[in-house]
Amino acid sequence: MQSINYFILNQSSSPSRMVLFLHGLGASGNDLVFIYQALLRELNDIIGVFPTAPNIPVSLNRGYMMPAWFDIESITHFSDRMNEGLSLMMNPLVEIVREVQAQYPSITEVNIVGFSQGGVVALALSHYLPVNHLALLSTFYPQQRQICPDSKKIFIAHGERDDIVPFQLGSQLYNRLKNINNLHINFYQYKNMGHHIINEEIADLIKFIKIH
Repeated sequence: MQSINYFILNQSSSPSRMVLFLHGLGASGNDLVFIYQALLRELNDIIGVFPTAPNIPVSLNRGYMMPAWFDIESITHFSDRMNEGLSLMMNPLVEIVREVQAQYPSITEVNIVGFSQGGVVALALSHYLPVNHLALLSTFYPQQRQICPDSKKIFIAHGERDDIVPFQLGSQLYNRLKNINNLHINFYQYKNMGHHIINEEIADLIKFIKIH
């Protein structure tokens, strides 16, 4: 089983909520720390867990080596190789969650925030773990892959000006998920947002977690 490096941020002696942050293609765990810091101002019982994807050649970027959860050839159609690569990430990430839960037995909730490629991994991982809140930011999900998330509370957000993962793909994901029974799912779209994360989006996420 491939190991994945990660770090933890925690300011509580007995945190009750874990948030696993899954970054996008070519990034690292450090890239999403600012979301944790914003959450912490409103939810002081959370621990942030930040893995970094391994460096692999990425077909979509002409085989360049970069941090990636799996190789990507297309964001609209998954090949068998892409599905296999995504599946190989599941056990190492589940193991990270189990390690953190063992280290902090006060944790009662597991939440996942995934951006772009990290959102694909987050949704796939929710098939393997009971997840309280699942946040899918500027992401997509292959039509060929079955969706059966264990999470019942899902936050989807996408920018209408996204030129990396087109808004249509986020909308399609929402339309697929909203037809699954027993899900509480909210879809947020931002008119002037590209392929990044804005303060309004984080504020909406905080409200979603607080209310649900």
